Amino acid sequence: MKRPGLGKVRGFTLIEVIVTLVLVALLGTAVYSFFFSDAFMESMAPISRLQTTGELHTVMENISARYAAAGSASSFLNDLYSRGTGASSLAGTDYLSGVSGGPYQLVENLWIAFDVNNNQIPDPGGLYFQRMLKITVQDNLGQTLSTIFTVP
Repeated sequence: MKRPGLGKVRGFTLIEVIVTLVLVALLGTAVYSFFFSDAFMESMAPISRLQTTGELHTVMENISARYAAAGSASSFLNDLYSRGTGASSLAGTDYLSGVSGGPYQLVENLWIAFDVNNNQIPDPGGLYFQRMLKITVQDNLGQTLSTIFTVP
């Protein structure tokens, strides 16, 4: 900048330095709020849910594979039914093989039938034509997956 009577002066004026610092502070705040906001931190949540959903399907596939390989579907389903529900319902089984997450548990485990209007009704005594066991597996995020097994 050139001032009359002083010749050439090198450097920045105080106002230029203050304006630059204010702009840098505003940009820094914007960048910080973008990277450390809840939206950015929670952007991994859908990926985590997708991974646990895949593992939930793996648990159900393991149960279905054991059902298909069982010599007696009736005894397999009775064993599965006798496990009950709760945190320890799948503990100590090979249903959880290939699954790193957890915990997974049975939250619904009941014999059912369907009435003439296709409404689900309980069938604890096997009074209807075909016995069906409905199970629901839940992961640690509260996601559930249900399936119905039949006794041929």
